[in-house]
Formats: sequence, structure tokens, C-alpha cells
Amino acid sequence: MVVRISKNRVALENVPLNLSAAAINEARSNIAQHATAMDFWAAGIGSVLDGTGSAVTITACANAPQAGASRKFYPLVDTVLTHGATFDIDGNVNQTAVAGDCWEIVAITTSTYKVHVTVDTFTHVRATRTTVQAISDNLSTVLAFATVDYDTRSEFDVVTNVGRFTAKSAGYYRVSSAAVTESVAWPAGANVYWTIEIFKNGTLFQGTGNPGGIVSTTNVRYSQIEATVYLAANDFITIKVEHINGSAINVAAPGAYGNAYITIDRLP
Repeated sequence: MVVRISKNRVALENVPLNLSAAAINEARSNIAQHATAMDFWAAGIGSVLDGTGSAVTITACANAPQAGASRKFYPLVDTVLTHGATFDIDGNVNQTAVAGDCWEIVAITTSTYKVHVTVDTFTHVRATRTTVQAISDNLSTVLAFATVDYDTRSEFDVVTNVGRFTAKSAGYYRVSSAAVTESVAWPAGANVYWTIEIFKNGTLFQGTGNPGGIVSTTNVRYSQIEATVYLAANDFITIKVEHINGSAINVAAPGAYGNAYITIDRLP
């Protein structure tokens, strides 16, 4: 057996290491968060780091000791890491931290880094309408889901852009929604319809098409849609409905025919 000893290092040549009875635990330390001067590589701290202080927008950090150095960083909630020349983040967009998220920072050079994001809690959202919503004739209109049943990562807006879901992490999301009208008179005609649509970043992603050909009757109309959508961080989803009836009609409040809803779940 050859043992080579140098400063801070012991090397064993041709000696197998048996770790079956024990684990190697990486040292874990706190690190004060700072917008431009965080030192993930400071002497005396571990390779697993917990952010302290307050949420900031991080745009730069101290240089790494060498390419290939890595740290696992657990930021404070709402901390933002800025994608750009310094930090190359999965999905190529800024990252906003949610409780439990881990950012693995790997030095490509001593001053540029690749960042891999691991989320602790996946997105699960359900929101509904509990009152009617008026929909003008022949006008695609956002469904204003104003009641949240659950929202695991606080991504659904019921205050400013009511009915908008904004992803905090890149990934594939399953979107499902439905809406039913009140019972109204529908004139007969090939262009009479009631439809529901998924919009991504304000652009139509998927619709149910124009069923047309409604027979003259007084009744409710129900439309449902489901799709898998890839979203980068900060991409947003809205649901719109549209109809041609000849006059404004209401999306129904909860009742015998169901209610308007949206569910969004991030896929593993």
C-alpha cells in the first residue's frame, strides 16, 4: 500500500474503500444571501448551503476555486436567480425559489456556472368560479377563476390577473378546464357554438374547435378541455371561452350542471 500525504490530502493507491457500513455526509452550512457578492466557495463552509437573511435577486457571486466545483444551495422563499452570462439556469429563464427548492450550482469556469433546479413541492392547483360570469357574444374571454381550492406553490393569481397561472419552474404541466353556461335560448345555425380554449402566454395553445350546427333549443352548453403543456419559468396559462349566440350569456354558478374549474398539475 502506498500512502501519499500532502497538505489537506491523503491519497491511497490501489486500496479499495469499503463504504458499505457507513455514509459520507457533506458538511452543511448557512450562507448570507446577497445580490452580487455571495461566496458559495468561501473557506470553512460546507458544500450544502442554506440561505439566510432575506430574499434577494442574485445576479453575480464570488469566483469558484476551479471549474467543476459544485454546491447545493437551498435559497430562501422568493429568492430570484437571474439567468444570463453568469448563471446558465435550466430552462434558460430566471428562477424564483419556493420552500424546499434546491439549486445545484456547478462551475463551468471559475466565473460562469450551470444551475440545475430540483423542486421540493410539485405544482398542484385547482380553482373555480362560485358566481356567474358574463361572456359577451363572439368575444374570446378569460375565465376569471377567483376561488382557489389548493395551490401548492402559490402560482395562481386571484388578485391582479385573476385566473392566470404563472409557472415558477420549467416542466411539463397537465392542464384541465371546463365551463357550463346557464340555460339560455340558442338559435339554430351552423355558426352557433360554445367553446373553451387554453392560452399560453396570451397565444392560443389548444381549443375545442367550433362544434357549430346547434339546433334551436333552450338548454345549457358544456365544454371541457385537457392538454399537456411545456412551460418555462414565468410562462403563464389562462383559460378562455367563446360563443356565438346573438347576445351575452353567463357562465353558470355552481349547481346541478357543475361549475367552471381549472386544474393544473406538474408532471414528474
